[in-house]
Amino acid sequence: MMTRKSDGVTRRTFVAAGAVVTAGAALSACSQTASPVGAGSGSLRMAIPDDGWRLWLDQAASWRNDNIYLPEDVVLDKLPVNAPTGGWEKLAADAGIAVTLPSTVEQHYWGKTDQGLRPYRPDDYFWASAAREPTHQVQNGSYEGVSWWWQSVHVPAALHGKKLLLYIRGARQRAEVYLNRQLVGYNIVEETSFECDITAAVRCGSSNLLAIRITNPGGRFDWVDHTTTRWKNAEFQRSHGFGGLDRAVAIRAVDAVHFADVWVLNTPNVRSVRAFAELNNDTSRTVRGSVVFGVYSGDKRVAEVTMKVAIPPGGGRVFSAVIDCPGVKLWEPDAPNLYEMRVLWQSASTHPAMNDYWTRRFGFRWINAEGIGKRAKLTLNGRRFRLYTAISWGFWGINGLWPTPQLAHKEVTTAKRLGLNCLNFHRNIGKEEVLDQQDELGLLRYMEPGGGCLTQQPEGSFASRYEIEKLLRMIRQFRSHPSTFAYYIQDEWNPNLKTPRIFELLRQMRSLDASRIIITKDGIAPEAQAWLRADDAKVLFDHGNGWSGWWCRHTVGTSHGVWQDWMYKNPGQYMYRAEHPDEINEWGEVDGGASADNSELMLSQIAAMGGKSYDLLDHQQMQAACKTFLDQTDFGKVFATPGELFKSLGRRQYDTWSNLIENARISDHNDFFVISGWESTAIEDHSGIVDNLRNPKGPPDMIADKLIAVLPVAKPRSLVVEAGKPLTVDIYLVNESHRAITGMLDLTATDENGRTVHLGSFAAPAWKKDQFSYLLHEGFVTIPLASAGMYRLTLALRGDPKVAGHRDILVVGLAAGSQQGASVCVQSRYDWLAETVYALPGVSRVHDPAQADVLIASECTTDGREYSMHNERIAGTDDPQLYRVQRFGTGTNMKFVFNNLPDGPAQVYVYFAETMFKKSGQRVFNLLANGHTVLDHFDIAKAAGEPDRAIIRNFSVNITDGRLVIAPGPALVNSAMIAAIKILAGKTVKAAYFGKHPFRDHSGQLFQPWVSPSVGGDELVQRVRNGARAVYWASGSEDLAAISQSLAAAGSLEFRGMVGENRAAWMGCWVFTRTHPVFESLPVNSATASHYQIGTPGADGAMVYGPAVEVIAGYGRDHDRNYGAAAYHLRAGKGRLLVCLLPQIHPVVRQRVLQNSIRYLMT
Repeated sequence: MMTRKSDGVTRRTFVAAGAVVTAGAALSACSQTASPVGAGSGSLRMAIPDDGWRLWLDQAASWRNDNIYLPEDVVLDKLPVNAPTGGWEKLAADAGIAVTLPSTVEQHYWGKTDQGLRPYRPDDYFWASAAREPTHQVQNGSYEGVSWWWQSVHVPAALHGKKLLLYIRGARQRAEVYLNRQLVGYNIVEETSFECDITAAVRCGSSNLLAIRITNPGGRFDWVDHTTTRWKNAEFQRSHGFGGLDRAVAIRAVDAVHFADVWVLNTPNVRSVRAFAELNNDTSRTVRGSVVFGVYSGDKRVAEVTMKVAIPPGGGRVFSAVIDCPGVKLWEPDAPNLYEMRVLWQSASTHPAMNDYWTRRFGFRWINAEGIGKRAKLTLNGRRFRLYTAISWGFWGINGLWPTPQLAHKEVTTAKRLGLNCLNFHRNIGKEEVLDQQDELGLLRYMEPGGGCLTQQPEGSFASRYEIEKLLRMIRQFRSHPSTFAYYIQDEWNPNLKTPRIFELLRQMRSLDASRIIITKDGIAPEAQAWLRADDAKVLFDHGNGWSGWWCRHTVGTSHGVWQDWMYKNPGQYMYRAEHPDEINEWGEVDGGASADNSELMLSQIAAMGGKSYDLLDHQQMQAACKTFLDQTDFGKVFATPGELFKSLGRRQYDTWSNLIENARISDHNDFFVISGWESTAIEDHSGIVDNLRNPKGPPDMIADKLIAVLPVAKPRSLVVEAGKPLTVDIYLVNESHRAITGMLDLTATDENGRTVHLGSFAAPAWKKDQFSYLLHEGFVTIPLASAGMYRLTLALRGDPKVAGHRDILVVGLAAGSQQGASVCVQSRYDWLAETVYALPGVSRVHDPAQADVLIASECTTDGREYSMHNERIAGTDDPQLYRVQRFGTGTNMKFVFNNLPDGPAQVYVYFAETMFKKSGQRVFNLLANGHTVLDHFDIAKAAGEPDRAIIRNFSVNITDGRLVIAPGPALVNSAMIAAIKILAGKTVKAAYFGKHPFRDHSGQLFQPWVSPSVGGDELVQRVRNGARAVYWASGSEDLAAISQSLAAAGSLEFRGMVGENRAAWMGCWVFTRTHPVFESLPVNSATASHYQIGTPGADGAMVYGPAVEVIAGYGRDHDRNYGAAAYHLRAGKGRLLVCLLPQIHPVVRQRVLQNSIRYLMT
């Protein structure tokens, strides 16, 4: 190789040492700093320090009426020069505040600008409407407007005569780049890298003022990525609402002929790669020379290819070479072996010499989808593998938008501690900092740009061009990373495959990288999919029958927030059982529940990192709210600090995931399992299993132990069993080790005292290539488990205790105790409550509550949840008012009971309009009338022809006992939603809707506001005050509120309202218990998890206070600043009352709670 001097550093010493220097020192080349299109290096390079920057908010600057330009439309000479308000002198060396990149305005000024703290708007935050966030506990403190980021940069005199390019790795939103007051760059595409030619503006040998004007037009702080921002002439994706600058800003010095990009793509021949070099020629003549591609391991050259080339004037000339490297080590998650592609351009002429040099790190590996249409599978380096991943929305602690190097490293190490082998950049473009770490440490990444559906906006529109540009930049920037697994365009959409645009876009993506799988969509349903295998030009797509070869279903909207026994019934019936062996089976966005961030831990970490973070105030408020609750209740004796409660909530979440991951792994045809999600934020996505500082919310081993390569699984058909009864389990072996496992697997149970009993032994199966799951024994019945308590069920390979799977089983005793002989009266509309209580040992039934030792009542009002809209148009009806307010829910939390109807045949009319979702397929449910299915797999939008269109369905029913119950069946896709109901039974007409005032439709029919029938809380309260001992088993949030309100009206307590139900599956709510007679012999002093099985639908907490109130089960949700009581005991007048809201609790545990309650009230 030729040598060339520059400030005492030669290219030969550069190749050997790869030295890095910063501004003001001699220029050198760097093999691992950022490049214009990703990790790599080139030419002579000066890294501008991450520290030493200044930030000033130009709050008086105008920007809303600016014209906005896409990169292809930018002509710098024609753009205005927007100087700081007050002049360039505002950017003095001591002006503003000192900042270190990466950073955002929000990191330093959240809520502190002239815009202050203010309620979120719906286009900032999905939960912003009054119906969803009624008290506006969370406030938007972001800054919309102009900020200036600047630093003085010394450029050495030796660079005079060079072309100088300024590299910016990422900015949001609009970046106007100035050097010495001259506009040298402009970029609107958020968080993507770009270069600016600063040659004409730079002063070599002296200091230069580098100033970047960032304009933030606002944005979102939730998961939504498909809405748009309108900025004068432009409309484009409304992305994360921060304004700031990424780190690793640098200057590159090049000759007239220089590299524009270098990249490396893998090939099906796994130890061969194709290297690419794009060269620009700024001269007016063709320049001849050679391009040398060299593969290096450290300083050892593995292979080299030299090409003689001629480069005509202009840019974009690409040269490539296939390089075979027999014997190299392959890259995979457990062995992330990396190599370096060093590419040298040497001009044939030395007068003047025009040379350049670039490095790009890569790995030898090949990932593809094989066997499509037969026995489909994902393969890595020729062997079948599965992906276990989680979706990251791209929110980062401290600044919100970018990771520091420390956080990037922490993200990857935390994922690996949890046993994952992949993460998704989800609804947000990837980050170079993270991919570098994933390459080094061995973690794959699934790539999505965010807002990809906007590529299908009208052709040629700003929104479409913007999104296509971002999508293609994503591929260019990240295609050399071995950790990049695949690209997909958009999450949860249904593209129109009848037009050619999707296919054109897929081919455009493939033209930039044919070495990876490219997918159009991920969920919600598998229909309307189109995709490309790696190294295959044929587009596989759904021809209208739902089959494309890539099957993906999302279940996040139907989560119950905790493991429940129905999720695994037997080997043929369980959640996440794959049934499409001829397709890649992906369970995308699986939701196993949510938990709060550990604000206590995060506040300590924020303090250690400088004390500034955009979400600092939110965590301070949540920490204070939790501490207040603990101090005001006896829970302070259980959880010494809020952090202890937060940890318990995390263990509950991880407990659920450990069960669900087992489900996915025992189904052999599963290929791809996606946890929803990765990081939570202070106000959103609480289903994340880490916080935005990448702290795991629970003990990592709880998940990692279920992701070991060889996992014996004893799958119980119930995690709770009554004492004296056997347990039924199905025995599996999961083996992803690609080697045979021999010997015997022993099943044991160990009780709380350490006593172990052997239950059975099973021979390891014969190994089959590409089979990962083996069913060894179906329906194995253990001996009866006689003693109550917690048992550790273990299935382990004999002689190798590391190959073991564990599951805790709760054995509950229900023998008669101090409630022996208790007379109990049950007043409830639910038969199961009476059946449960009267079946308890030692309980006698009485019909007169006045004669009962204990009264058990339930008001049973379950009306689902309200969803309201105001000015939107409802098509297909003359009565849009009927559809403005609707109720939505599932069979567990929504039913409508009509009493006093004449027996006999009746006609029922149910009014629907899909006003929440904007596409068909996003809500599918069954509807039942008196337990009989009347609508099967009903999709409102599909049936009506479009969203926001009214449709009425009618059916005949037979009324018995004067009662009609309309209720959804189990959720299929999201929940059911109903606008109104009308019943014609004989001469009786009943019509109800969910508005606040009576409404007469166009035919004259009067619809009354819906009122739930109730038993009457006031009557019960009076009985208690007169000396009764009672249990009130609330059926839902409104029921708990009603009894608490009745108690408050009687002066027995202070009622400050309800905390609120679970907003969504990914937001979460939770119940936690403490030591108390009501929970005797059950898990206490922790969040209720898979042994209670208390679901999120229907859960809530009452904020009740008073000296006579004893909170025995607490309740919290998402980021709420309020905590309440899910169960409380009260002495009122002469009597006592236990109030409980424990929805979906396991039947055996419910029996024990009721038994304990009777015993407690009898004492």
